Amino acid sequence: MRNILFGSVLAVLIVSMQIVVVGQPKEISSLSGLEFRQAPDFELTDINGEGVHLSDFQGRVVMLQFWAQWCTSCEGDLRVFQKIHINNLDREVTILGLGYASGSRGEISQLAKSLGVTFPMLLCTEEVRSDYQVAVFPTTFVIDRQGRIRDRRVGALESGYWKQKVEDLLSDN
Repeated sequence: MRNILFGSVLAVLIVSMQIVVVGQPKEISSLSGLEFRQAPDFELTDINGEGVHLSDFQGRVVMLQFWAQWCTSCEGDLRVFQKIHINNLDREVTILGLGYASGSRGEISQLAKSLGVTFPMLLCTEEVRSDYQVAVFPTTFVIDRQGRIRDRRVGALESGYWKQKVEDLLSDN
């Protein structure tokens, strides 16, 4: 019985590691059934100690980037999202980085500075990670102006995918 349990756990870990390393995108509908549902609201603390509510960004396209400090591909994704953030400063686009189990506010602030990240970085709680059914890092959600989840991808993707997704949602009335 212990061998079966160990084998099952090992298989899940190997598949999870392949997703993180290879960065194979997965459709949300095949993972969690959250697509087109209202995004769960949350209040999280940012690296400055301020409370941030997802609902504060209603009417904007929002990208939630769940990351972890120990995730090797997450730093690259944070850099990609920083470029998207800079290129959309004058548009209705908000990017929020949600650091899960990634240290104190000071540690996350230091990482953000070292990567040149200027979009809001939040300390993600277990409750929010669970509400969004995040099991692998990085995981990214795109939320439309009406607050509905329109996309979820697991693993690192090329920046062109995200840029196109933002453009599609901004042109969506």
